[in-house]
Amino acid sequence: MSAFGTPEITPLGATALLARFGERIDRDLSLRIAGLVDHLDQQNVPGIVDLIPAYTTLIVLFDPDEADMQTIAGLVDVGWTTIADNPESDNQQVRLIEIPVVYGGDAGPDLEDIATATGLAAEEVVRRHSSETYTVGVLGFSPGFAFLIGLPPELESPRRASPRTRVPPGSVGIGGAQTGIYPLPTPGGWSLIGRTPRVMFDPARASDDELTPGDRVRFISIDAGDAIFPEPSGEVERNDDGGSGPIEIVQAGVQTSVQDLGRPGQARLGITPGGAADRSALIAGNRLLGNAADAAGIEWTLLSPAIRVDAPCRIVCTGADPGWRHNGASVEIGQVVSLAAGDELDALPSGQPLGARGYICVAGGIDVPVVRGSRSLDLSAGFGGGVGRALRKGDWLPIGKQSDNPHADNPYPQDNWSNPSHRPFRVVRGPQADRFDHVAWSIFLTEPFTIDTQSNRMGLRLNGPALVPDGGADVISEGVVTGAIQVTGSGQPIVLLPGRATIGGYTKIATVIEADHDRLAQLRPGATIRFAEISLEEADDAWREMRPSTYGGLRLDDDEGSVMSEDAASQTPTLPTETDDWTPDGVISVIRELANHDVRAFSLRVESAGLEIVIDRGGGLPDLPARAFQHAETFPPTKQPDSIPAENPKADQFSVIPAPLLGTFYRRTSPDSPMLVEEGDTVDAGQAVGIIEVMKTYHEVTAPVAGRVTRVIVEDGASVEFGELLMELEPTGKDD
Repeated sequence: MSAFGTPEITPLGATALLARFGERIDRDLSLRIAGLVDHLDQQNVPGIVDLIPAYTTLIVLFDPDEADMQTIAGLVDVGWTTIADNPESDNQQVRLIEIPVVYGGDAGPDLEDIATATGLAAEEVVRRHSSETYTVGVLGFSPGFAFLIGLPPELESPRRASPRTRVPPGSVGIGGAQTGIYPLPTPGGWSLIGRTPRVMFDPARASDDELTPGDRVRFISIDAGDAIFPEPSGEVERNDDGGSGPIEIVQAGVQTSVQDLGRPGQARLGITPGGAADRSALIAGNRLLGNAADAAGIEWTLLSPAIRVDAPCRIVCTGADPGWRHNGASVEIGQVVSLAAGDELDALPSGQPLGARGYICVAGGIDVPVVRGSRSLDLSAGFGGGVGRALRKGDWLPIGKQSDNPHADNPYPQDNWSNPSHRPFRVVRGPQADRFDHVAWSIFLTEPFTIDTQSNRMGLRLNGPALVPDGGADVISEGVVTGAIQVTGSGQPIVLLPGRATIGGYTKIATVIEADHDRLAQLRPGATIRFAEISLEEADDAWREMRPSTYGGLRLDDDEGSVMSEDAASQTPTLPTETDDWTPDGVISVIRELANHDVRAFSLRVESAGLEIVIDRGGGLPDLPARAFQHAETFPPTKQPDSIPAENPKADQFSVIPAPLLGTFYRRTSPDSPMLVEEGDTVDAGQAVGIIEVMKTYHEVTAPVAGRVTRVIVEDGASVEFGELLMELEPTGKDD
């Protein structure tokens, strides 16, 4: 029998489970978990979608149409026993990978600091670090980043107080009791003692040389003169076969990117699944155009882009509705539109969508190169999406070959939007649910939270009452799934979205069920969110109800909390019944509904919200008393963030640098460092002018063109929203 005991199984909704095998980081435990992953791979189990191994756990994601929770749990249990009872498991034939490293100097700028902190000579630090054999315990943080078990205790060192904005790929670092190699040029807070010329992860091409859980690693010290440090090529072949012409980005919008259904099946390499945040909206658009369900489209957040086409094509917009226009004429959500060469699609300048994310789908799909099995942009890792970043003005996107089936079998439902906050988000208990007492659970299930401005594709930060777990918020890093609700040390919940990392080190109180994931993606900053606990059986039923309906946006066939009706021509609109539903977005939804029903006159007073709406389109006000909502307990109206700034009026002479995501904007790399740029400085295209910190990660903000910084709008350490203007540039006319 296993020395680590019987696996403890925790369901994570209808499509995933977490198996726990131990409570501490242990080399042998990691090897056994790696062996279990190999065992399940060899079994070729129908329905398994992905495996996420970690130090002490394994998450199995599966398709309930092909396998049920009980079957998967049984396979894990039997597989664990098989691995543990196999005498050969104590001498597994795992790979031993030797990695050349240049220690110290420019390759290891923190080696001397480590030597000082440990009281050892730098040469002794190198000798001890390179004399050990390490085991890959888990991959995460970024694709290909391997956390290695086996660092000598005397080399343990704290993380840097000020993380670097960009760590060179191949850098070898020490962080606490762990060591590892940065495979990509990402921000990082570990102390750097060396660098390897070996390419650890290349987004453009998979390799058997990439580290996987259970591998053994040994570092070999080499001279700097023997090393050439290559950058990952990042080059992929463009597929222009059958392309019908490009789409030009005329206005970028906010965090606009190419997305399909993501990269499932690669989480063990630290590759996030990603893909469209509102999958049903993307699938709906593709069905309407006759595309494959997973064809790539354009996703935008809060502020929509504008496009121009250089060849005839058919498009459809789904998800949030900003007030689309085709050459100035109104376009409805779900309306297939034929565009001629030179046509433009944009939105009303004052358009404020009810939801947070929308999609532009095109017949044939967006035909950017496939990277690691997907066309989707992985923003954190900087690959995919055709350009490895969010789209900018002037980018172009190729279109794939159109299908022989030009029309969908099912029409897009009209009036498909309701307030995404109207119904509670359904949850099942999470892996650390027992760390929260009955008071915390009562707060979690009864109190409203609001979406923080520091939210993005990785997750939604929630503002509200603190949820304090017993024993602190930190746990040994383990796999996470979309919908997991992590609770930070301050008691703030974070609901993970598809752009999440593959592992996390916070307690998880609950998991939002799969049927509500698309609705999560449509929550805007300031929106209200509530939670309701359901059973696993109910989660499975909800998943099966969702499967046949892949229309974009929020469904209308709810009996609870919809402001829409199935037959808009014959039924009276239903109004929100909760005070905190009367946000600006909620008011807009009511006004739109009244217009849909051709209401000519309307008067409404909501005393508890301090709100009055009066509409008169020449029909005369009805002789009815104003409707007031009364509650035993009321909450103040949710404060919405300020509007995203309009396009800069100096756009012809100046280029602006907007915030690419929500977070805290820093103009320098550390409190003691000089500002990256000052007013009057000259910058090159792509030069870092600041960093944004969000959810324990750091993202560079770069100059879109070469120019001179004419104005700094946001100061160091300020919180910023999506699209908020940070700086102004006067272009110099230099090439990018």
